[in-house]
Amino acid sequence: MSYIIYTNSGTVLTTIPTGKLNTSTTSLTLVGRNTSNYGQFFNQNFVNLLTNFASPSWLAPSRPLEGQLWFDTISGKLKVFRNSVGFDVVNAPIISDSQPVGQVPGDFWYDPSEETLNFLNGDGQYVITNTFPKNDVSGWIHPQTPILDVSTSSQQVTLLKSNGNVIGAITTASFTASFNDSTGVFSRAGTGAFNLVDGLTIIGDIKVTGTVYSNTNSYVLLSTLKSVVADSTSFADFKTRIAAL
Repeated sequence: MSYIIYTNSGTVLTTIPTGKLNTSTTSLTLVGRNTSNYGQFFNQNFVNLLTNFASPSWLAPSRPLEGQLWFDTISGKLKVFRNSVGFDVVNAPIISDSQPVGQVPGDFWYDPSEETLNFLNGDGQYVITNTFPKNDVSGWIHPQTPILDVSTSSQQVTLLKSNGNVIGAITTASFTASFNDSTGVFSRAGTGAFNLVDGLTIIGDIKVTGTVYSNTNSYVLLSTLKSVVADSTSFADFKTRIAAL
């Protein structure tokens, strides 16, 4: 008489003939009726279950069923098998562009479209764990790709961002940014040939409530700066007049 084995949902998983073993349906050895030395196979199954099939990453359990646990000895993490994604780390954040369902307070959800890590609080609301999404960062950052000048040479640049918008840069040389960087990285300047100075370049206005000092340690009044701006005939002329203060 054959054994009929069912899944938890009630569907037939497999049928095991009398006196036979089934090693092709699951990660365990399923034992048929009146099989010789069946105790050996039962005991080995118990060991596999006790250790959650502990094995290196390249020896994951074969023929797993949904919900099956496996301890990855290389990563040191317990994983659970899901038909849609394979083995996934237990309690790992859900990665999805849309808000997940079925999570409990304390669970994490990573939204790759916004690059935000969220957790579900006790009120059932998701809370962003970082102040700004990665793509809306504020502060000094190194550009992900080198800033190029008009001759396509790479320049040493640190960008100043406000909520993801580049509003300035610190450089170690004066140069004109390439067209792609001028209209991309420095697009707020509104030009296809954005000029940067050796030092600090700001896109936009600068408001000063105190004293602005020159490299001679003497101060320059704001009215003087306004006069220089008004009298300058070009950006190069402006730099020359500032340097002479």
